[in-house]
Amino acid sequence: MGAPPGYGEGGTRGHDGTGTVAAFQELVSYAGGRRIEGVRLRSDAVVVGVVGRFGPTMTELAGQVRAAVLSAAPGAPRVDVLIDDLDVDVPAWAGVT
Repeated sequence: MGAPPGYGEGGTRGHDGTGTVAAFQELVSYAGGRRIEGVRLRSDAVVVGVVGRFGPTMTELAGQVRAAVLSAAPGAPRVDVLIDDLDVDVPAWAGVT
């Protein structure tokens, strides 16, 4: 099974040191003369790539992202949310490495 439309097949997983997930480097839009990484505007959908944090479920996170996109772009025909990674800050007492 291939990657969803708009998702970079050749991207690698993990952070690139700038807080951007390398897999989302191909998800780029340009607006107001600036580059917006992690978002691709298509005729049939808005594709958004995110890194989640521990807390909400992936379903809740995707719902929050969809709600934010639809509030900014209410006419978007569809919002695809790609959750590529979790930024987990596990406390030392948890004993997880």
